[in-house]
Amino acid sequence: MKQALDKNTQTDAAAEKSEKSTLRDDNAKTEKAEKAAVCDDNAKSEKSEKSKARRVINKITYALTITVFLAVVAVVISVAVQYFKGEKPSLFGYRFLYIQTDSMTPELQVGDVILSKVLQTPDDVTANVKEGDVITYIAEYGELKGLSITHKVVEAAHYDEKYSRYTVTTRGVKQGAMTDPPVPLENVEAVMVKNIKVFGAFYRFISSMEGLLIVIILPFGLMLGMLVYRLVIIIKKPARRKVSPERAAEIKAEIERLAVEEFLAAERRQTEDAERQTEIERLAVEEFLAAERRQTEDAERKTEDAERKTAAQNSDTHQEDTP
Repeated sequence: MKQALDKNTQTDAAAEKSEKSTLRDDNAKTEKAEKAAVCDDNAKSEKSEKSKARRVINKITYALTITVFLAVVAVVISVAVQYFKGEKPSLFGYRFLYIQTDSMTPELQVGDVILSKVLQTPDDVTANVKEGDVITYIAEYGELKGLSITHKVVEAAHYDEKYSRYTVTTRGVKQGAMTDPPVPLENVEAVMVKNIKVFGAFYRFISSMEGLLIVIILPFGLMLGMLVYRLVIIIKKPARRKVSPERAAEIKAEIERLAVEEFLAAERRQTEDAERQTEIERLAVEEFLAAERRQTEDAERKTEDAERKTAAQNSDTHQEDTP
């Protein structure tokens, strides 16, 4: 009786252990599937965001390239037109001028680059030039007649009775400099806005053949090459076909159907795996119980053999004691 109770207890314990193991495996599989789904969704979302950001960056880069290229082309065309018309090049009404002599030392050194505002008419000169300003003009009188000079104004626009013209009076600031001959208002070309000293070395550099090649021609060529390359890529890229709303709905429905089928297939695989695991555990339990039964039967046989042996010995002893 006791052996039967022990046997039932062992069976119940094995069955409970099998159920707990199955439940634990199912929970582990479910948790793993949920984590995989979350990771997959996160990966897809991250990939979509990166692709979107890459497209935005490409569009911005393309727009900037086009803008810079068109700006450079516009500047080159503007300067070229002014040059071929015999005018001194300027951009947006301003001009860079290079100081070549020391007549304005110490205020302006040889090699300095100044930014000057272009003056088109005598009225512009009257309105924008005052005493103390630095102007650039074409000399009409004296030894420097016909040359471009940059000097400081010592007397603003006034009527010169000797020449019967409106003029300004200028002089260099170098020690010992003499007052210049009168400067007619129509000869004034520009008034200095700012002395840009750092541009001096840069101007000298780009004035050389090496500087012109490195700073202007090479970047312009690279920009032109990039633009041509992008245009070729765009032309070769196949045009995207427009999808009608009905076709888009069909594609969406097909994708959803395939997703559902894939999900159901995964569920079936999980169920089959669980059933297979359950069968393996059932067979293990049966094998364990069979082994227990064999051990019990062996023990019972040994007990019976021992009892028979003891009975036989007792019988022999009894016969020996009988006279």
